[in-house]
Amino acid sequence: MFTRYAALPVVFAALIANAASADDVYVTDFDDLALGHTENPANPGHDGWYLQNAGPGAYGEIQDVIANDGKALHEFAPASAGNGVQTMDRRLLGEDPGVIPGATITLSVDFYCHSSDLTTINIYEALLSVWDDTHPGFLMMKIKLSGGNGTPKIDTGIDVVMYEFNNDPYEPNNVWIPITVGQDLPWDTWHSLTLIIDYANDEYVSITVNGETEDLSGKTPERSWPDWLQGTRLRRIQAECIPFVWEPPHESDDDIYWDNFSLTTDDINPPCPWDCFPTNDDGTYGDGTVNIDDLFAVLGHWGDCDDPEDCPWDCHPDNGGGSYGDGTVNIDDLFAILGHWDDCPIATGACCFLDGSCQDLIPDDCVAAGGTFYGTYHDCANFQCPPPPDNDECEYAREVFIGGDAVIDDTTGMGIPNIEGCGSAPDLQAGTRWYYVIGDGTTLTASLCNPGTDDWDCAMSIYCGWDCDSLNCVDGNDAGMDPDCILGDNLAPEVIWCSEAGTTYWIAIYASQFADPNEGIFELTVTSDGVPCDDPPQCYCELSCTGDPEGEECYEDWDGADPVFDNYNGGCNDCNDPHHYSTIECGQTVCGTASVYHTAADLDCDGAIDLDENQEPIVYTLRDTDWYRLEVLNDNTTVTLNFNSEFPGLCGLLPDTCDNPYFIVVGATTNCEIITLEATGLDAGTYIVWASTDGWPAVGCEHNNYSVEVICTSR
Repeated sequence: MFTRYAALPVVFAALIANAASADDVYVTDFDDLALGHTENPANPGHDGWYLQNAGPGAYGEIQDVIANDGKALHEFAPASAGNGVQTMDRRLLGEDPGVIPGATITLSVDFYCHSSDLTTINIYEALLSVWDDTHPGFLMMKIKLSGGNGTPKIDTGIDVVMYEFNNDPYEPNNVWIPITVGQDLPWDTWHSLTLIIDYANDEYVSITVNGETEDLSGKTPERSWPDWLQGTRLRRIQAECIPFVWEPPHESDDDIYWDNFSLTTDDINPPCPWDCFPTNDDGTYGDGTVNIDDLFAVLGHWGDCDDPEDCPWDCHPDNGGGSYGDGTVNIDDLFAILGHWDDCPIATGACCFLDGSCQDLIPDDCVAAGGTFYGTYHDCANFQCPPPPDNDECEYAREVFIGGDAVIDDTTGMGIPNIEGCGSAPDLQAGTRWYYVIGDGTTLTASLCNPGTDDWDCAMSIYCGWDCDSLNCVDGNDAGMDPDCILGDNLAPEVIWCSEAGTTYWIAIYASQFADPNEGIFELTVTSDGVPCDDPPQCYCELSCTGDPEGEECYEDWDGADPVFDNYNGGCNDCNDPHHYSTIECGQTVCGTASVYHTAADLDCDGAIDLDENQEPIVYTLRDTDWYRLEVLNDNTTVTLNFNSEFPGLCGLLPDTCDNPYFIVVGATTNCEIITLEATGLDAGTYIVWASTDGWPAVGCEHNNYSVEVICTSR
């Protein structure tokens, strides 16, 4: 249930950095981007910038009113958005070429700070940060702009604020660096900033503000969490504006403008140094094959390298420093080419799992196994995986096994989920731990009636469903039925239910409403009576759908390179030419099915099933996506979609193109709750109604129905 899935290559799902050279990770002055509010999913005209979240009245946009010679990225955070609500614009960089331990990373940007009332004393705060983007995110670097905080903003000006990681076990780990540059900057004017970090030594180099530079050597960059290592890939840019609303009249609407953004690294590591021709500008230095072209490249560049740091033909010895050689293209490089003839191997690297364990795998195998890939430049011997997250949230529930060892745990200090309790159990509150167990078709008993459970008033609720966002109550209590199981003055919680084989059941253990949430040691066991039962609780909703059936078969596992059901209406995702679509008409309701399935697939539509480094088929976890063509007859039409699904579903309206399509409107649903999506002001033409699962939940060929109704109105 907690496996991470390989993403289906839906053509509008990936936002890739448009690096101009091997040194440029992402550079933009925003001038080539379309004006207007940034959107999620991102408008292609905004080049992958999109509004991640914002409070009421807040927005992000590409605009030209206040810009440094062109356009700029603007974020607006009104006081009405609420205290501490982030207006956040993001840009995903995709799989960047990789940052090796020898790299120097440089971030440059111009900024312009504005507040609606500079006499207010509430905090002004804007942030710009770069992340690895793995869960929950390794922080690469961050700059913070601040003002106010108890003093009128006109008096404080804008301060650039930096933090360092000091690894002090007794004090806060990320502590303020008392820098002198970038302090008391004037409002409502443009400023420039450059921050450099030395990845080899894991420390800052310098910060420059408006041409004035301060040495930061010896200072360790801030960490995402106090005990985590730095990031290893440049994956996400994040710009934020955060209102801090004090009591009137000390409140303001705040703006931040960013322009001339540049993220570069001087040392990008090619994954296969012997593949040295052609010299691409994405860091790979070749075409994936060591062949005669590479041999001629070495012969054609014989002699000393003018710049050893940028000489792909100097490919021996493989010294791991990015230069790959000794400064001379010579006979050693020729023999290196001959010794590594044919395809470049797919490099393995550190693959981390939620339990904190590590395996050296290739990227695709890592994702298919449910891990997060941190190689190619790190292996498990020299990389520390993130520690397992606390299981105080359902998403990070830990597995327990029927008849397995008892689990002893402590709820002290755990979170406060906003979830209703089950059965006679109270609602979940402070001090909660989550577990899950896979049903086997027998009657199960989850019990805290064990010697390791403290004398405290604890409760237990058990749920089932598709995932943690669509939980259905099974049962629960804070006092079981066993009169012999007394914990002080309380009966121990115990839940007995008929399980369905293969179904996931989530178990929440927490303090009852009268208990001290800081007293919560318990011992959990799950046992079976060994007798098959036939009346499990209903975990999924049942959708009653009438209308034209979609008419495609469902496969939970398929051995072919091109699953049959994509031949019905797989749209831009199928390998047919032309692509196959179904049709839907205004006023029509269509019933369909979706599923997530496993296949050794041909993701490139070249007819060959993808193989791993051992020439074994790569098993991907993909999903069935349904594409319906809709003809809109009149200009200025409003299209309304009423979408309903038995599973975590996603539905939207797109333009009819496979060339950078995007959602005009999109929404998600679970538990048979109808959502209504509305796209207004559409021109006459052909559009796509798109339906599938929301992500890659474990949707098979049961409980996998959906319906979508299309209503068109025009003036």
